[in-house]
Amino acid sequence: MNYFLATLFFLQVGFCNLKTNSTAVLGITVRYFSPLCEGYCTVQYTANQNKKVMMEIPGTIAESKNENNIKRTVSLLRPSEWNLLLASFSLEELKNLPKTFGCPGCDDGPMGLLIIATKDTIYQFNFEGEEPPDSIRKLTVLMNDNLFKENTNKK
Repeated sequence: MNYFLATLFFLQVGFCNLKTNSTAVLGITVRYFSPLCEGYCTVQYTANQNKKVMMEIPGTIAESKNENNIKRTVSLLRPSEWNLLLASFSLEELKNLPKTFGCPGCDDGPMGLLIIATKDTIYQFNFEGEEPPDSIRKLTVLMNDNLFKENTNKK
């Protein structure tokens, strides 16, 4: 599954050359997956310096393998939005965080995933529910509520 996530991420995100803490951030993804649902069980928000992509992916593996079943909304990302995202976290602090918060998948609720790709590495954090831990909350709230608000209002 991690290979699938990384492949999707790099196919959509592309590259950028802004730097945070002397490391170029290529892209940021926040993904929510609900194992006990029917329909579109995964929602993924991805942003890089130039664009933002919101994907809704069907719950079954067979459905999700068919690209026609994936709902994708792509729009331009303003430089001010990208800079706001970059200012909401510190790569130095992320290096010291645990890779898993709580027990994702232990209950019936959704699981969250945050991926930050840099030119040197990929930081990945799993958390339970739709409430991320305080250490990454500001970034995930910006991605979910602010950056993609116009996309979610169109539904």
